[in-house]
Amino acid sequence: MKLRITLLLLIAIVFTSCNKDENKKRGRFDFSKVKTELNLTPVQAEKFDAIIATHQKIREESFAAAKEGGKMDRSAMMNKMQDLMKVQNEEVLTILNQEQTKIYNAFAKKMARFGKSGYTDEFVTELNTKLELNEQQSKMLTAVNKAFEKSYSNAHDYYHGNADAAKEYWNKFDEERQNALKQVFSEEQFTKYLELAKEHAFQGEHGGK
Repeated sequence: MKLRITLLLLIAIVFTSCNKDENKKRGRFDFSKVKTELNLTPVQAEKFDAIIATHQKIREESFAAAKEGGKMDRSAMMNKMQDLMKVQNEEVLTILNQEQTKIYNAFAKKMARFGKSGYTDEFVTELNTKLELNEQQSKMLTAVNKAFEKSYSNAHDYYHGNADAAKEYWNKFDEERQNALKQVFSEEQFTKYLELAKEHAFQGEHGGK
């Protein structure tokens, strides 16, 4: 299997991988389950259902519109879905108490990983803080991570439906990502980065197990 996509040539491109099968994506997260865990009051439950239904419709319409133009840009579509999910989560949090918020945030954190082949926004922020990156380093971290996402997305047709192949591609592009960041970080920063990144290894073909 040839892996010739060079990560550094794609640094300026912004995209993530996306699932072709909307039904699978829709069923990835069980809102009824988290609703039960939240132990909502009747009033909260009514508002929760309305928020989920509204945003589910928005996501379905966005997905359908993206497919109308012919070949769908998987990367751009997943980015948009993640943005829409963030808006939904913000609305849900407005109806929850402190304890419920903790439960939902844990659920939302899992959702954020699905479809996100690269580092999550939260982890990028963590790296910026813990590594004390300067402005230029921060920009390069973002660019390299997005280039990784683009590389992995471009290889989608080669690994789709094959977990072993997906992992092989992911690990190859991750190695290139690390090599690129080694040129950006100081030796101390890079050592700390490698330790922090251990918890952000391959998470399945579409970013979630």
